[in-house]
Amino acid sequence: MSDWRSRTVKDPSSPEARVKPTTSDEAQGWCNFPVLVPRQLPSDTAIVTQTVRPECCPGRPAGSAPSRSRWSEGNPSSYRFEIAGKGRKLRVKEFLYDWAPAAADQPCLWGGPTRPEPIHPDYVVWLGTDYMGHRGAYARMYRTSCELSVLTGSFSDEEIVSLYRALEPVAPSHLALLGQQSFARLSYWARFRPRLVDPPHGLFRFRRPEDESYIWTDDQDVVGSWGMPRVDLQPPLGFRFDSAALFGSTNDAREVEVLFTTGDHRGREVRIVAQWNGHGRIEIPSRPEAHPCTIGTVIHNGLQMEVAFVDHRFGPHEAIWQDEGRGIRGLLLTSAGPGMDRAWFDGVVASMVAPR
Repeated sequence: MSDWRSRTVKDPSSPEARVKPTTSDEAQGWCNFPVLVPRQLPSDTAIVTQTVRPECCPGRPAGSAPSRSRWSEGNPSSYRFEIAGKGRKLRVKEFLYDWAPAAADQPCLWGGPTRPEPIHPDYVVWLGTDYMGHRGAYARMYRTSCELSVLTGSFSDEEIVSLYRALEPVAPSHLALLGQQSFARLSYWARFRPRLVDPPHGLFRFRRPEDESYIWTDDQDVVGSWGMPRVDLQPPLGFRFDSAALFGSTNDAREVEVLFTTGDHRGREVRIVAQWNGHGRIEIPSRPEAHPCTIGTVIHNGLQMEVAFVDHRFGPHEAIWQDEGRGIRGLLLTSAGPGMDRAWFDGVVASMVAPR
């Protein structure tokens, strides 16, 4: 596997840490995700602004740039461009969503109705209203989160979907290199371990305290040393182990989160959170988060499980269960995409739950 190394500003107060004008090619050198640019734009529009927020060591010195988030001391990289035409403008922001699972694959649209449209054999875009009350959209492609917000005027759904379909990696060589890296190698949170963030994780309520200790790894031998019950996906489903995290200390482990990936440059994922010996934050009985979805109950191999999904054709899907015989509570979360329908999800769940 080819080695990838991040480009990081060491001093958060340095002028080099500030958001700066850029080109998409220059931005890729700062980013731990594939930078995507549209090969075609809506009629009468052009790209008018491009900026990059460089990766920087954690910290919020006095007078630090307001472009850094208020909800964390982490300073991950991001790339942003704006498209403008006559009386209308939108912006697209790209980043690696790595501080928690990506909230049902539509974090910036959280709390309101959304509609999916296929844009790629592996991916869908979600259309809805963003957290600022603007017309918005979200897709995760090649592990890159792409948030769109209409700033002024209007763009039709067809124009927004076509823009997402036109997104392609600016640097195919970087796409290939980043596609070889595990989540644990790319993730800013895995490398620097700033305090956790407490956003919604998915359709069932599940949160972690900000002061929780944690460590990520892509070494399966290390994961085995944590002593967790074996959780795995079977080869027929096409997924492979990517990374795992231990939350809590090795002496008082609360839970393990295991990430499995497949698809174009690891762009599709399944995550399993497993907690045992009474530790952890998986709630039984479950509580739904404040996001529209369908919730039901199924039985797999003798275990009753609560399941939830946003769209039965594309997902994302979740399941939550308790295996009293093994002392385990489990939470399973998937990304969304074509082919990830309810039948596919039933197969994933069946492979995860051993016969009783």
